[in-house]
Amino acid sequence: MKQLFQYKKQKRSTLAEHNLYHLKGYYFCRALIFGYVIERLYWASKGISLGDTVILEFIYALVLTVMEIPSGIWADRFGRKQLVLASAILAFFSNSLLLLSGFVAFALSLIISATYGAFSSGSVNALLYDSLLADGDEDHFSSCLAGLKKWKLTSYILAALSGSFMASRFNMTLNYQLSLISCVGAVYFAYQLKEPVLKSSSEVNETHWSAVYWQGLTQLFKNKRALPALMGGLMTGASIIYIDEFWQNYCQMIPLPIVFFGFVSLGLGGIQALSSYFLERFGESVKWQSLMGKSLGLICLFYGSLFLFLGQTPGWWGLLIMPLALAIFTGIEIESMNVLHQNTASEVRAGVESSYSMLLRLGSIGFGLLFGTSQQLIVTSGFMRLGLGLILLSLGLMVLQVFTGRQRADLDLNDEY
Repeated sequence: MKQLFQYKKQKRSTLAEHNLYHLKGYYFCRALIFGYVIERLYWASKGISLGDTVILEFIYALVLTVMEIPSGIWADRFGRKQLVLASAILAFFSNSLLLLSGFVAFALSLIISATYGAFSSGSVNALLYDSLLADGDEDHFSSCLAGLKKWKLTSYILAALSGSFMASRFNMTLNYQLSLISCVGAVYFAYQLKEPVLKSSSEVNETHWSAVYWQGLTQLFKNKRALPALMGGLMTGASIIYIDEFWQNYCQMIPLPIVFFGFVSLGLGGIQALSSYFLERFGESVKWQSLMGKSLGLICLFYGSLFLFLGQTPGWWGLLIMPLALAIFTGIEIESMNVLHQNTASEVRAGVESSYSMLLRLGSIGFGLLFGTSQQLIVTSGFMRLGLGLILLSLGLMVLQVFTGRQRADLDLNDEY
C-alpha cells in the first residue's frame, strides 16, 4: 500500500501522464450520455418493443463480432490513436440517429455503435498499456485501468441523476440532444492522445499476420495461469449486459416512478465506482491476486445465483442484488484484462484483446438466446434462465480451476528439479 501510494505521488514520464490524463477526459465524455438512464423508456416512445430490443442487441453483437478482429489488426498496424479517434467520431453519428423514430433508424444507430465499440475495445487498453510499458510502469496497469473505470462511472452517475431529472421535467429527446455535446468532447480528448512507439517485430508482416494473431490468442488460452481468469471474464462480461439493458424494465415491474431511475442508476454505477476505487488501491496486492486465483469459480457461482434471485417476483430487494452483481463483474473484468495484457506481446496487443472481445460478444449472443426474444418477453423469467446457465458454467469453471491448478503444481515441481 505504501509503495503504491508513493507511486501515485511520483511524477510519471511525459507519454504515460499525457495519455492517462486525456483518456480520463475521453472516458468521462463518452459516459456523459444523459439518455442512458431512460433508454428503454425512450426506445419504447419511438416504437421499439422489448422483443425489438433483444433483436437490436443481436444485431449489435453480430456486427461487433465481425468488426472486432479487423479493428484490432488496424489498431496494431496503423496506430491505436486513429482507431480511438474514429470511434469517438462514429459515436456522435450513432447518437444523432437516435433522435429519429423507427426500427430502421435504431438498427443503423446500433450498427454504427457496434463499429465504434469495436474500434475502441482493443485500442484504448493497448494504448494505455504500451504507454506505461514505454516508461517501465506496466506493473501498474490494473490500478490505472481501475482509475479510468472510476472516472467513467462517475460521469455515468452524473449523467443518470441529471438525465432522470430532465426526463421527468422535459421531453426525453432533450437528453439525447445534450448528449451530442459530450460526444464532441470525447472527439477532442481522443485527438489529443499520443501514439506510443512500439518495437518492430519481424513476426508481424503482410503475409503471415493471421497466423501471428492466431498464435497469440491460442498461446494466451493455453496459459494455465491465465485461462480461468479469462473464462471468468467471458462469463460475467457476456451476461452482465442483460442487467445493464433491462434494469429499467425491472423497475417498471416493481413499479418505480421514472424520477427515481436516476437514484437506481446512482446505486448501480456507484457500487462499480467504489469497486474500481478499491481495485485502484489494493488490486495489485498479493492477497487480492491470491483470492481471485483460488476462489474465482466460487465467486462466479455466487454471481450466477444472483440472477436466479432476480428471476423471482420483482421487488425492492432486486435493487440490492443488481449492484452486487455489478461489483463482482467489475473485479473479474479488471483481473481478466490485467491477465490478458500481461501475457500478450505489444505488436499484437490490440488484436488479441479484440479477439477476446469477439468471444465475449459471441457469448452475449448465446446468453441472449437463453434470455429470450419473444414480443411477450418477461424480464424476470429471462434472468432465471441466465442464472441457471451461469451456475452450470460456474461449476465447469470450478472443475477447470482444479485441473489447471494441478497442472501448475506439476510445472512448479518440475521447475524446482
